[in-house]
Amino acid sequence: HVGIEVADVVQALQKINPEQREVLLLVGANGLSYEEASEIMGCAVGTIKSRLARGRAALSALIEGAEPEPHITGKPGHPPPYKL
Repeated sequence: HVGIEVADVVQALQKINPEQREVLLLVGANGLSYEEASEIMGCAVGTIKSRLARGRAALSALIEGAEPEPHITGKPGHPPPYKL
């Protein structure tokens, strides 16, 4: 993106999910491999790839002025919790 300020990226990084932020910094900024990041974070390589993709999408959305998709956690195969 042309015209992106470093301050905008830093501000957006502070707003995303902490696990996604950590993966973005490990892989994107520090150049670690997926395997190295998975060892540091104590999770599977597939989890690193998912967090990286979601983190990039959230960061991009924030920089472009949109709200990122909410991070939904829960057990696989179970519906997400509902807001009342």
